[in-house]
Amino acid sequence: MDSSRRHNPHEPAIVTAVCNMRPDDNEPTYRGYSLNTLVDHSTYEEVAYLLLYGRLPNAVEFEQFKTLLTASGDLPRELIDLLRNLPEKAHPLDVLRTAAAYLGAVDSEAGIEDTDAELRKAVRMIAKLPAAVAASFRITHHLDPVRPLRQLGYTRNFLTQISGYAPDDDAVQVLDAVFIVSADGEGDASSYTARVTASSLADVSSSITAAIGSLKGSLNGGGIGAVMRFLQSARESQQSGDAGALQGGALERIPGFFPSREGCADPKTQIIKRLSRRLGQRIGDSAWHRLCERIEEGSERSGFRPAASFYTGAIFLMLLIPDALAVSLIAAVRAAGWAAHCIEQRSLCRIINPSVVYCGPENLEYLPIARRNGRSQTAA
Repeated sequence: MDSSRRHNPHEPAIVTAVCNMRPDDNEPTYRGYSLNTLVDHSTYEEVAYLLLYGRLPNAVEFEQFKTLLTASGDLPRELIDLLRNLPEKAHPLDVLRTAAAYLGAVDSEAGIEDTDAELRKAVRMIAKLPAAVAASFRITHHLDPVRPLRQLGYTRNFLTQISGYAPDDDAVQVLDAVFIVSADGEGDASSYTARVTASSLADVSSSITAAIGSLKGSLNGGGIGAVMRFLQSARESQQSGDAGALQGGALERIPGFFPSREGCADPKTQIIKRLSRRLGQRIGDSAWHRLCERIEEGSERSGFRPAASFYTGAIFLMLLIPDALAVSLIAAVRAAGWAAHCIEQRSLCRIINPSVVYCGPENLEYLPIARRNGRSQTAA
């Protein structure tokens, strides 16, 4: 590749028009639109269109896009069989990564990599990944997968495919808002992984598959399940009268918290916190939200702040979403943002090669194996 098309290590790794987290004024945006406004007035389908195409759709475009998403949600029978043959104890993200790789391999436009084809592949991936999450969950519980229904929207379809019955309207509205907030993460580890992969001109399916793998670690999206398990344990301790479990002295060991630094905060936290409060009021049970607030109050004295995943855990617990589903669910809806970053990065035609600083030993002497005493060699 021409060196002029390589990434300059002295420039920012990502220059994007997709998302701006703006931690300085706590007003994150997607494509220039306030995330708070989108949460209050938009839907996940509309936000997915916005991220992919860079603008909001008109009424005709929106109906066509929703119809396309629903029509693309059916999974190949061969993928269902593959999911049935995976170990029941396989990590949910291992399952989803496998599904994404399979879907990319069998896509009707696999090998066609112009921008229009990549956009169509992205739409199919956005449609099918939640179906794969739901199908895998039902298979591990010895239930048959549920096919998407064309008259249902994206989020309502997902909840129906999980449970097998029509979900409550409040659950759909709040979860759809969570999906909007989760649709992109600007330059987080998973988006960066997607962009690095796409910078080699790999297709969108390969980039999304790589991004899913990056979410598995507990320092990234994989922590949401740990947040939910911690909250369940904290609530049990609270009910048993163990007040010490809610103190902030050990927040470095609490999932969903990070050290507070000046000018450093998760700008999505306040949005998710507002959604958590709203859901508790709607269902008439704010115990999970109040528990999170008590723990957050302790964090203020200890120099830690909650990430958005902390209150997302409370929302999922209120909606009775199992912790085993949480991380793969977030990954499935993040596909819209990943795809937008991939397509943007591919258009630059510049591979990302970050600069590297070597910190290992130098000038070691090679010794024949018979002369090695088993001790580590050190630099001369």
